[in-house]
Amino acid sequence: MRDNATFREGEPYFANACVGNNGEPDYYHYAKGYSSAANLLIKQTLEDNSPYPVDTFIYPICFNMRHSVELRLKGAVESLTNIFKFRKKIPPFNLESSHDIGEIWRYFRSNALSLDERIGLYVTLLDDIITDMAEIDSTGQTFRYPYNIDKKKHLTHISNINVNILAERFDFIELILDSLEDYMRELEVECAWGTYTKNLTRDQILSLAAMLPPKDVWGSLEFKKIKDTIKQEYKIGSAGFSDALEIIKKTYRTKKSGISSPSLVYLTKHDLQCFIETWYLIHEHLKNEPVNKSKNSALEKTLNTDIVFKTYNIEIASLVEKFDIKKISDLRAIYESSNQNYPEQYPFLVDLNKKQYSDGFGSDSHGKLRELKNILKRSNFIERLLRFYFLIGHREPAESLIQKYNLETKFAWIKEAKKEEYIADPCRQIMVNGLEIFGKGYVGSKYPNYPGTSRKNKEQQSENAP
Repeated sequence: MRDNATFREGEPYFANACVGNNGEPDYYHYAKGYSSAANLLIKQTLEDNSPYPVDTFIYPICFNMRHSVELRLKGAVESLTNIFKFRKKIPPFNLESSHDIGEIWRYFRSNALSLDERIGLYVTLLDDIITDMAEIDSTGQTFRYPYNIDKKKHLTHISNINVNILAERFDFIELILDSLEDYMRELEVECAWGTYTKNLTRDQILSLAAMLPPKDVWGSLEFKKIKDTIKQEYKIGSAGFSDALEIIKKTYRTKKSGISSPSLVYLTKHDLQCFIETWYLIHEHLKNEPVNKSKNSALEKTLNTDIVFKTYNIEIASLVEKFDIKKISDLRAIYESSNQNYPEQYPFLVDLNKKQYSDGFGSDSHGKLRELKNILKRSNFIERLLRFYFLIGHREPAESLIQKYNLETKFAWIKEAKKEEYIADPCRQIMVNGLEIFGKGYVGSKYPNYPGTSRKNKEQQSENAP
């Protein structure tokens, strides 16, 4: 094969860009390259006394902007297809051959809304500006060539394009597309837990669960009315309702529901109480140790912990006897999943830990002792346990722990947790961030028809003009 003297590596080293299999470029990385180029050109043309005329720079600016958005939408379509391929089949779309940004957007918009209604927020925020792009340059040729394939001149229906307006609107769409990218990535994580049915997303199932009354009224007229309301609201039949109930029964949930969250996998209330009492003995003892701020304080702290462990050797030995590998797997999963936002991670980690132990990692008495000591050393174990209780919807043991050890004022987040406002839904949090982006941009906008708002015609704009 002929050596390419133009597109090759060389010196200086930092100037070598990684491409092809030397890296993992995807739609997102390609799009970021084009958008960054557009932003650099915009910045250069808008500087005072700029030597770069807008009349010539408008074409690479608009081409890079539009191509970046096309690639971002193709990446969103690809994500949508990958995320929902196990839940619902959507019509095929040839990403490689299509460059019609309007067609790509319509495909994403219709299928995304049918799969996850929450994406409606992004549809609302993006629809107006993408429609503008599709109208002016549907196939990516308008700013690439002066004439179309029929030798007709492009852009004859408009006379001017303001780069300042482009800068504001492109800045907005890029930030919202970044938020959509984050949302799609998080949606992939959400869907990986399998908490969905053919017709309902995880978000809908958890919202449905919160509507259910206590089981003792099931079979009553009240329950029938609630069931009919749910079926009508979520557009599901009796089979779809039953499918949702089956998932709800086996899924740990943060919010209250008539169906209780499942019990812990292996640990009992008594098991945890024994562990908590031993933990308190050890940490109350350590709290009363004199503070040493010398350079070796970390080492001395470790030595002090070992001394305290010897002091409470009987209590720790009792834990080793009570806790088999399954229970230690459970205890470790409680700690590890407590700082997460998906309750589904808890049973997954229990199984993962159990497999590790079963493969010989700490399965004997010495291994059990080592693992229990590792958890007993955690100074934040009680806070993590309490957060775990709220994460999986075990409110009674949470309240019991708070009252028994006077934790109400110890952790500032408890009040929010009691109101079910502390543990954020990751996808919803990303949407909130997207709304904040919109709000800040709208307040600071200098121009009418801000993306995501109702469009005013020229007559209305004139009426509102100073």
